[in-house]
Amino acid sequence: MRGKVYDRRVKVTFAIDTSGSMSNSTLEYVLQELFTLLDAYDFELTVIECDAHIQRVYKAKSNKDIKPDLLGRGGTVFQPIFNYAYEHNYKNREDLIIFATDGGGESTIDYKKFTNVMWLLVDGKYLSVNDPKGQVLYLNDDKKYKEWIKNENQD
Repeated sequence: MRGKVYDRRVKVTFAIDTSGSMSNSTLEYVLQELFTLLDAYDFELTVIECDAHIQRVYKAKSNKDIKPDLLGRGGTVFQPIFNYAYEHNYKNREDLIIFATDGGGESTIDYKKFTNVMWLLVDGKYLSVNDPKGQVLYLNDDKKYKEWIKNENQD
């Protein structure tokens, strides 16, 4: 029996909440996590910097491609990321959005049928979204993050 071979690479979109409520040290840690992903896995990576609007979108193949000067610092709106996914034909079985945020933003989102989302809550324990699709992960539960925060606060 013949199988089906897909010639499409998985798309991972790493959305970074660049609103004013995200501290510089938190954003620095988020970028370090992104570097770890790039070193560990082979996939098509798109980075989106978004506060109330998408500020910048770019592809990253290595750590050298990551822009250290994150754009934004306004309010937080999650919807533009899901609009982007819809406009670029993201599929639940083939694509993933990892959304690094402190959790504050609007309460209702039109996912446009895309639900393969990992909400990575940084410096927050509450996601404002009423019915979050996908997984909600709490970075505050991560030992490595706790140690990093402790070291940051000592400096």
